[in-house]
Amino acid sequence: MEVTTPPPSEPQPVLEQRQGADVLPIDAPLFYPADQLTQGPQPIAVTELETPETKPIVASGTMVMKLWINDLGEVVDVEVEKTDLPETLVKSAIAVFKRMHFSPGERQGKHVGSVMKIEVTYDDSRKPPEPHQPQETILPQQTTQPQPQP
Repeated sequence: MEVTTPPPSEPQPVLEQRQGADVLPIDAPLFYPADQLTQGPQPIAVTELETPETKPIVASGTMVMKLWINDLGEVVDVEVEKTDLPETLVKSAIAVFKRMHFSPGERQGKHVGSVMKIEVTYDDSRKPPEPHQPQETILPQQTTQPQPQP
């Protein structure tokens, strides 16, 4: 049995780490919370949350979400903070909100990215199906009158 060791890897150049005043900041989008906006984002159109996939699901509950809306009014991220709804409804709601468009939030007259916290409540008034139980058959009570004895 022969044991070989792999050849040593090629040496890699050491990348220079830059620190100090000569490093330019990277522009990153800013997302302001609602309390720092002069006008909050508003949905452009009403969107139906029920989809063909969720229609047969009978469930009620709430979901608290954060929507990250850029300065063009596009939803760039959705974060679910808490929910008591089935996963199928949660995934469907996330997909619906990611397709929504908003008038962007404003800060001193300028369109800016914003973070919007919302609560979605599903109130399904349909009665959930009952588990199948055999039905009892109730027979009418029969009464017998005593027959007169001869």
